[in-house]
Amino acid sequence: MKCRFLQTLALTLFLAACASPPGASPQSPEGFQLHAASDGRVYRIETRTGKTTFLNGGVFREVPELAMHQLSVGTVYRAEDGKATFRYSGNGLLEKWGLDRYNLPETPSQK
Repeated sequence: MKCRFLQTLALTLFLAACASPPGASPQSPEGFQLHAASDGRVYRIETRTGKTTFLNGGVFREVPELAMHQLSVGTVYRAEDGKATFRYSGNGLLEKWGLDRYNLPETPSQK
């Protein structure tokens, strides 16, 4: 009788696990989320740090993070359109910048 109860419990848990909606990211008690991408690759994301690995031949391999450019305070950067410019003032803030913002000495008018 006890064995039959354990079999029923195991079957119920298995069916409940299979009934999760497609695309759902199951989270394990260890703090990981699994995600199946549309290309069939399985990703594991550590929820505490964001570190991401992918399953490759039964082994999780690290996804390399792209290096990000460091902005320098006071530096003027050109926008994608090639015309607009912005000055980085720190703390993630950019201000619109143009030639009118530079202290240009007065030039004598030509006569």
